[in-house]
Amino acid sequence: MRYQNTSNAVATATTAAPARRATVTRLPVKRVRTRSKARTKSRVNTKVLAVVGVFVFFVGMWAFNLGTRVSIAEVKAQITECDKQIESLDSNKVTLEMQLESLYSFENIEEKAKSFGMMKSTDAQVKYINLRSKDKAEIVKDDKE
Repeated sequence: MRYQNTSNAVATATTAAPARRATVTRLPVKRVRTRSKARTKSRVNTKVLAVVGVFVFFVGMWAFNLGTRVSIAEVKAQITECDKQIESLDSNKVTLEMQLESLYSFENIEEKAKSFGMMKSTDAQVKYINLRSKDKAEIVKDDKE
């Protein structure tokens, strides 16, 4: 498509001068891209899936955290129960140790000995052996030979 100038002033000027070509350059027209509905839907779906995925991730992390806290509470309850058992056993141990000490006291041993008919030894019953003499060996022969 060519454009022509129809004004008289320009016509006289162009006739008087040698004919020149018009030096008009056309600029490229920017086309506005229209997105197809399918492409727009897929992008929206991708964004929705990303948001849902992040939401599911955080809900999962929350559930994991909650489960961990529950298991920690159970273990603490078990520890508390074991501590109570330890205290009870410690008190039983102290009681048994006291009973054992009372059984081995000098008075109790003396009473038990008297109940079996035993009595303290006298000086006449005690015999001493002198081990300060020199060592000697003696060979005993049998008369049967």
